[in-house]
Order: sequence, then structure tokens, then C-alpha cells
Amino acid sequence: MKKISLSERANMIIKSNPSLTAMKPVIEKELIHYDIFFLLQQKNLILPEMTFIGGTCLRLCHGSNRYSEDLDFHAGSHFKPADFDKIRLELERYLYDRYQFLTEVRSPKQLTYTSENCVSHAHTWKVIIQMHPTQKNIPSQRIHIDIANIPTHEAIPMAINTNYSDLPDGYNTMLIRGSSKNEILADKLIAIPARNNIKARDLWDIIWLQQQSTKIDIDLIRKKIEDHAMTQYKVRLEARINEVPSYFETKHFVQEMSRFLDSQRLSKTVMNPDFIEFAKTKIIQTLTDLHRRLYSKSTEATFVL
Repeated sequence: MKKISLSERANMIIKSNPSLTAMKPVIEKELIHYDIFFLLQQKNLILPEMTFIGGTCLRLCHGSNRYSEDLDFHAGSHFKPADFDKIRLELERYLYDRYQFLTEVRSPKQLTYTSENCVSHAHTWKVIIQMHPTQKNIPSQRIHIDIANIPTHEAIPMAINTNYSDLPDGYNTMLIRGSSKNEILADKLIAIPARNNIKARDLWDIIWLQQQSTKIDIDLIRKKIEDHAMTQYKVRLEARINEVPSYFETKHFVQEMSRFLDSQRLSKTVMNPDFIEFAKTKIIQTLTDLHRRLYSKSTEATFVL
């Protein structure tokens, strides 16, 4: 396999779009995402119940305008870490052959969330790529591959979008079983109360999805609360609603989103105080409406006038 410079490929992309100048690390990761999906398809390594989910699915399958770092999948209740062994070995070999980088895929410890927020099983493989082994001041690229023992309710075959014109042959015909926008929105609304901390990218994705006319599916969210055995979802949702105003008063939202948006979009949105106020109001409205629809008795009039 011909050696390819990942750094040079990223530089060429940036040269054609100067607004991406500060985005080189996430561009390199996105190029590796394409490599991983090409390998999975070429070697027929995608597991039967393996469904692409999350922010990277929004980016690569649904056209989201923000970059993403990690690959997230649902794989159903029968998935076992041993099922990933062949993928791990092929991935190490493929990325080394392609870039001549020392690549290690570290096997996970199972993470079992059994606190009051949820009960589920997630496994995280760390793909560690030593791009500059002789330059210790440059950190390795790290991509997490997260696979959760959770069912998918709305999975369909999807094309992986080609965000760059010079991708290798075969990269423009890749298909993956992916999660619908409805289900990703539901997952994000589950994640907001379930996480230990608010993640800016979740908030951005919720607003973006709603601007794509994605509706909140209450029945689907109820199924997901059950899937995760989230007995304290109501309490945690209420706590998050109260926490959102103070969160937007900090720099966390701006700092996190600065890693995932090009400079033009950043200046029009996250760096604009009016956008911060808009985002805060939108998230509070969304979470409050979600709470009302889940837990309040209907007050609709029983007479049609």
C-alpha cells in the first residue's frame, strides 16, 4: 500500500479553505474516520446490530456543520468485547500500512453506569496513532470507538458523505447502518441529564437538529429511558434545566465549540453574544417542553370549537 501523509492531506484541505486553519487536528481525525469505515466495509467487519450514532453520524451521514472526534455505535444487548477483536487487529494493520504510523488499538475496560442516572454497558476502544514519534511535544492522535449494549430503534442504511474532493477511490460509495435524526435527537436529550457534565456539542446538535425540522419523539424518548433504566431521569432533567443559565455564563460553551467549528461559523455564532443568549433560551425551552410532555397531565381543551 502506498504511503500517504495524513498531515499533508489535511494541509491541502486547509489551503483550499482558509477558515479551517485552526481545525487541523479534527480534520486529520475525520480523514481517519473515513479510513476506518472503508476498512469496515472492505473487510466486511461491520457487526449485524452495529449502528452508527451520535455527533459523528450527524456529520458524516446527515450533513452537520460541526466537526466531531469519536465514533459511537449501538450494538444491542448481545454484543461482547470479543466481537471487536478482529476489527482491532485489522485496524492496527490497515492504518500502519496506510500511513506508516505506529497504531495501537487499546482494548477497553467495561464501563457500567449503575448510579441513579442510568444502567447501561459501554465499551471504549482507544485508537492511538503516533504521527510524530520523534517529536515528543506533539501529542498522539486519539480516536475513541464507543460501543454500547443498547438497542437502536430507527436504523436505516445511509451513505457516508464525502466532505472532501480528493478522497481515495471507493470512499464515495460507502454505506453504514445509521441512526435517524429523530433517534439522535432522542439520544442527545437522554445524554443531557445522564452525563456528569453538560457537553457543548450536545447543545449545539440539539439546536441544529431542530433547525433541520427534527421533532422530539416522546414515545421514543420513553423507550430510551427504559433502555437505560434511568429511574431518576425526571429529577436529573429538572436539575439540568436549572443548571443551563449558569452554564452559559461560563466560557465552557465557547471553548468547546471552538474546537469543532470553522472560523467563519464560529464568528457568526459562538463568538456572538446574541447567539449565546439565543442558544441558552432555545435549550431551556426545549428541555422545559420535554419535561412538560413527559410528566405533565394534558391540559388540552376537550371541545373542538
